Amino acid sequence: WGLTSRMGSWFSRLFGAAFGSQQLRVLLLGLDNAGKTTTLLQMIGKQGETVPTIGFSVEKVKFENLEFVVWDVAGQERLRPFWRHYYRGTSGVIFIIDSTDKDRMSVAKKELHGILREEELKYATLLILANKMDLKGAMSVEEVAKHLELASITTKTNKIFATVAKTGKGLPEAMTWLSQNMKPVTAQAEAKR
Repeated sequence: WGLTSRMGSWFSRLFGAAFGSQQLRVLLLGLDNAGKTTTLLQMIGKQGETVPTIGFSVEKVKFENLEFVVWDVAGQERLRPFWRHYYRGTSGVIFIIDSTDKDRMSVAKKELHGILREEELKYATLLILANKMDLKGAMSVEEVAKHLELASITTKTNKIFATVAKTGKGLPEAMTWLSQNMKPVTAQAEAKR
């Protein structure tokens, strides 16, 4: 299912059917070189070489009845403290992990658990993408989940999926799950009252 030209229209149908005319804000977070920008390019049906994101990039993707706003936020260590400036109004967080980067798995865990404590993200649905599964030395989804201590996350709807951002493998299933579990922040806040 690696045809990226079809992926944009697939997301269009999926989110248009799921959400009507609502606008949903999604953050792509994770350490540098995890595959955030490549994932975003797959979501909008584009291919090309990527360069490290400095600051952020945002893509508004028009679906049938939805404007899906995806923020790709830089993951370099010196820029991570700025993530919190993007939290307000976020319905979903896609946290991307480089499954081959065993040396920085503890850093990824620290950053992930840090964002889980943020008040402005308390209603955001969490999707974890264990990326680069096609590369030699990639940890399994179960290993990544164990390193990240995902079993300890009980306050937030979350799920982990194996992906290969360069080809789009695993993204349709992951985004289907996200679309079925994510709601606009305002609706979630009102339901909790």
